[in-house]
Amino acid sequence: GQKLTEILKQPQYMPLSVAKQVSILFAANEGFLDDIDNKDIQRFKREWFEFFEAHLPELVKSLNQGEKLSEEDIKNLKHNLESFKSGFIN
Repeated sequence: GQKLTEILKQPQYMPLSVAKQVSILFAANEGFLDDIDNKDIQRFKREWFEFFEAHLPELVKSLNQGEKLSEEDIKNLKHNLESFKSGFIN
């Protein structure tokens, strides 16, 4: 619905990298965005992408090269989303 539309919105002239798309769709599928207001989704994405690139550079690189998420990647991603979200004020 509307939340997905908001999640998939991309800034003009700044298409999201594969890694960013994978990570935000993963976050959405895993329920991390369920309690985030639509008006806060863009900020969540912007701040999450910075966090993601700072904390998981290897994963960013492998996803951008077209690799799939491994079990280990999934654990790391969940763990990092939990850390990030605990500091994100909705």
